[in-house]
Formats: sequence, C-alpha cells, structure tokens
Amino acid sequence: MSSPLYALSKLRGLDAFVLLFTTLLILAGLWFLDSAGHGSDVFVTTQLRWLVLSLAVALPAMFIPWNRLLSLAPALYAFGLLLLIFVKLAGPVINGSQRWLPLLGRGLQPSEFMKVFTLLLLARIMRPQCSLDKYGSWFPLIIAGLLPTTLIIIQPDLGTSLLFVPLTVAVLIVGGAPWKKLLLAGVLGAAALAACAGLLLEDYQKERIWSTLHIDNMTAAQRSGPGYQLEQSLIAVGNGGLGGHDHGEGPRVQSGRLPYHQNDFIFALIAEEQGFVGTTLFVLLEVLFVLAIFRVGAAQREAPARVLCAGAAVLLGTQAFVHMAVTVALAPTKGLPLPLVSAGGSSLMVSILLVALVQNVAMHRGRWHSLGALSSSS
Repeated sequence: MSSPLYALSKLRGLDAFVLLFTTLLILAGLWFLDSAGHGSDVFVTTQLRWLVLSLAVALPAMFIPWNRLLSLAPALYAFGLLLLIFVKLAGPVINGSQRWLPLLGRGLQPSEFMKVFTLLLLARIMRPQCSLDKYGSWFPLIIAGLLPTTLIIIQPDLGTSLLFVPLTVAVLIVGGAPWKKLLLAGVLGAAALAACAGLLLEDYQKERIWSTLHIDNMTAAQRSGPGYQLEQSLIAVGNGGLGGHDHGEGPRVQSGRLPYHQNDFIFALIAEEQGFVGTTLFVLLEVLFVLAIFRVGAAQREAPARVLCAGAAVLLGTQAFVHMAVTVALAPTKGLPLPLVSAGGSSLMVSILLVALVQNVAMHRGRWHSLGALSSSS
C-alpha cells in the first residue's frame, strides 16, 4: 500500500479544479511579487525557495491517508501550543510583536502552523458518533479553538487570532449544530468580545480601528501615523482606474510610499496595476478557489473529511477576504498576507499544507473506520 506505484495511482484522485486554481494563484503571486521587487528578483527568488520547501513538506501530508494524519492531531496541537508559549517567552520582538522563531535563516511563524494543527484536532473530535445537539458537546471544539486564539492575541497578532473563530464556527455548522443555538451563541459571543475589546486591544490597534471608521476625518498626524498605510493603499487602489497600469509601473507602489506592498498590502498593488477589470477577475479566481475546496468536502460521507475541507476553505477564504477588505478600508489594518500570493514563507507553506489536506481527502475517500482504528487502518 505504501509503494511508489500505489502513491502514483492515488494521483488520479486529485481534484483538478483545486489543483488548477492553486497553481494559478501561485503563478499570479510570483508575477505580482516581480513587480513588488522594483526591478529586483529578491521577492520572487525567496518565494520560489519557500515554494520548493513547502511542496517538500506538503507531499507527505497529501499521500499519508487523512485518517492516519488525524491520529497525530493531539500531539501536533500540543506541540503547536508549546511553540506559541515559547515564542511569547523567548521570541524576538519585531515591530512590537513576538510572532517568529529565528529558523531557516529567516523566521517561522508558529501561529500560522497552529491553523493546520487546530484544524486536524477539530476534525478528529468530529468523529462520526459525535453529536452537537447540546451546548455541552461543543466544549471540546470551542476549547480547541480558544486556546490558540488566546495565545496568539497576546503576541499581539489580532488578525491571525481571529481566524480561529470562523474556523470553529464552520466546524460546528458542518457538524450539524442547531441553527438557533448557533445564532444565540454567536450573539452572546459577539457581545462578550465587544465588552472585552478595551482590554484585549493594544493602543495602536484601537487607533487603526478609529482610522478605518473615520478615514475622511483624520488629522495630518494621524495620516502620517496609524492611518498612513490605509491612506496610501486607498490611493493605490484608486490609481488603478478601469484598466490599471502596466506591470511594474504602478505609481504609488513603485514610488515606495506603500509599506509592505509585497505581503500585507499586495492586493493594493494588484488593484493599481490591473485596475477594476483585472482586480475583478482576480477576486473571481479567489472565489472559484474557495468554492472548489468546498466542493471536495461536499462530496465526502465522513464528518471528519468534510471538516477538513470546510475548515481549509474557511481559513483560506476568510484570510483572503480580510486581506482585501483591509486595503479598501472595509476592515481595520491587520498584518494578514494574501494566501498563496503574498511574500512570506510561513504563510505560503501553511496555505499549501491546507490545499494538500484537501487533496488528501479527495485522493483517499472513505478512509474512516473508527477513532480507535486510526493507526491501523490503511
């Protein structure tokens, strides 16, 4: 079963649409990073190196049947929590945050990998006999999502931490939790979050939220401070017009006035270069990519397989939506890269890992037997 011929035979089960849209997004990312480099190939070269490393990590995750991967979920989840604790205790402070471990010559972001580890644990919890009719049955899922959220938000990294909320909600929905109970829990959760916002948010985060809500009323000091990136992003998006500028000729991006245009604000670069028409096509590609992942999950009989696909789609789709919303002032400024497109090794590797899990599900249909037989089933 583990022979190369068996592995090759499983390739026939790959979902063609997920593969196609993933490839298109990666190629688009390399194209836009070439423009972001201002004539240098530094971003493209680094991204290609991370791409090779990401594929080397993702291939085993794709070929090992997903039910066996779930047997590793508790250990991986615990390891991820330890990494988050270690980062907070001993990680370097970069731009006021402790998010990275100095590995592989640059840095790995444990919070990114925690998304994969949490998804695996949530899928394991959602074994076939799991029922979500009562609130008490939700506790293992909520606790699994709450622990990384808490550890990440104190780094502080508000953007990444909040991704665990829609992930947990998606699992509850896929698991069949009653809608009335979900709605009530959502209202109570939102109220609790709003009440705690003053304690959870740093001063600069509060300033970013204010700048987003009052973009037209910012003072000169605010425009050069907490609102600077947002204003430059909006100018770049407006510069795109209908048809955009030629490749590498976006005036706002190429002048260097938009910080982090290679990662946190790459959508502004896309809008300035491609204009409304090109940006609309790019957004359509993102939508088709997420829908293709949901489509794989909808075809699965086993709840854990559906959770893996729905969770991957929600993580990738929510992050892409928030990234794009930030650039046009629909969401407060956050450091969230655009999956598969932005520069960033950890983000790229985790995005490809999530896609690999989806392809794993597509290749190994009907692999669930029982939780106790995870390690022995083939």
